[in-house]
Formats: sequence, C-alpha cells, structure tokens
Amino acid sequence: MEIQENQAKVVKEIFHLYMDGKSVDDIREQLYEEGIFTPNGEKKKWSRGSVTGVLHQGKYTGDVTISASDNIGSQVVMTEAIPAIISEDTFQKVQRKMEKRTRRKVKK
Repeated sequence: MEIQENQAKVVKEIFHLYMDGKSVDDIREQLYEEGIFTPNGEKKKWSRGSVTGVLHQGKYTGDVTISASDNIGSQVVMTEAIPAIISEDTFQKVQRKMEKRTRRKVKK
C-alpha cells in the first residue's frame, strides 16, 4: 500500500492541531480556511464526524484490524501492516486527550 502524500499531510495536520490543544471545531475551521477539501473532495467545511473519525483511526499508525467472519466478533490486529502516518505514541496521546475532553463535557 502506498501513502498518498497529500492525504497524509492532512492527517498529520489534524493530529498535530489536536495535540496543540485545538478543538474539533477549531480544526474544521482551519481546514476550511486553508482550502483543504473534505474526504469526499468537496470544498466545504469538514463535519465534526469526519475530523473525529480521523482522530480515532488506528490504521494511521500502520496497524490494521481485520474482523473475522466467525459470528462471534473475533478480530485480528496486524501491526505495521501498512506504512504509518503518525506514531503510536501520538495516536495514544490523542485518544487520552479526547477521552478527557469527553468526560469533562459529560460532568458539566
């Protein structure tokens, strides 16, 4: 599998912006202002779900999860199956940060 550099650049930017403390809405606004098209190629503001979806995708670390068709929900994770765009460390930090922000919103 070959990395599409223009798409990889956007993924990296989303992760780095989030790590720098930007909210999902801030990231949506910045992508729009920079003229970065949505994942389906439209020149409009990214949806919250699209940005959040990028931040939740473990595949950007190079790991791929394959679901078995055994009717019991088995999954196999293939580590380093594809070229990584972000580090595992960055991915885990973003996951923890997202969880903290979600918990903080729920407590309000």
